[in-house]
Amino acid sequence: MLLKETEMIRRATIEDYDAVISILPGKDYDGDYLPDYFHMLMNNQFIKAYVYILDGKITGFQIVYLVDGGTTGVMRSGRIRKDTQGKGVLRKLGEFIMEQNTSLTHVVFATGTNVPTIFQNIRNGEYQFVAKRVCLYYQTHKHLLIKHLPEKETLERTVVLNQNDLIQTIKDQDLQMFKDNRLIIDTVPYRPMESNIPLILMERTKAVASYLDNNKKSIITFGSYFKLSNGELFCNLDIYGEVGKALARHIYIHIQHFVEHITDIFTIEVRCHESSPFIDKAMLENGLILVPVGKFDRKELICVEKSYYSNAKQARL
Repeated sequence: MLLKETEMIRRATIEDYDAVISILPGKDYDGDYLPDYFHMLMNNQFIKAYVYILDGKITGFQIVYLVDGGTTGVMRSGRIRKDTQGKGVLRKLGEFIMEQNTSLTHVVFATGTNVPTIFQNIRNGEYQFVAKRVCLYYQTHKHLLIKHLPEKETLERTVVLNQNDLIQTIKDQDLQMFKDNRLIIDTVPYRPMESNIPLILMERTKAVASYLDNNKKSIITFGSYFKLSNGELFCNLDIYGEVGKALARHIYIHIQHFVEHITDIFTIEVRCHESSPFIDKAMLENGLILVPVGKFDRKELICVEKSYYSNAKQARL
């Protein structure tokens, strides 16, 4: 691609941290997860980050997850400085990423249905609809957390999955659990493929499962946590399968994964196929209550895909 003499795009490095984080000033965007995730993402072999430089200054940034065996790129954390907006910076970053990663045949991303252009882009054929998830928000203060759940029959049927366990579970489970042939974990869409498991279960993500021997009751949850730039802890909880009594135990296990990092108020965003009274009840058992969407970005999360060659769809069948 052609760039002006004053422009450059290159791979980001750890040393770019301060310049990248300053693109979105904390006073204007205190819900940013990137300051807490930056080093973890930069050290992952399946994730690449790029910076856009104008007049010697970093003014744009984009991450791409290379998933599905390297054929799908998931764009995340795209950002540009206010004084560079409207100049096609993210488009240039996207084109550069596609040129540099020639194995990519698809680009996919998840975003809130509150983004006004997303359905327009689906209607005009630029993107293909893949999946949609309902978003619910629960909050509490650290001192209101339930310290110990009562022992229940679900305890012995609930396990934490390691990578090998999750690989085997995906092979064994009826794919109805993953209705759209996608797992959207921590806002990243994956196909249920063995090669994606190391990305799904990064150090901030835990997988918990119950009743894997019973397709009518089986449930898997994925909890990922990060500290927002305003200091609050935030957890994404992605639910697949049958929402029932086991969910309270799942939530408890996920909270124990990050409880030492909670300082005061914290939020759990649940992403599920549909809302259920069992979710409210399970959260309440752990000391969390449902809160209005309010300041949060979205009521629903939508996943879309774009193909980059004419027979890409056929190649996936």
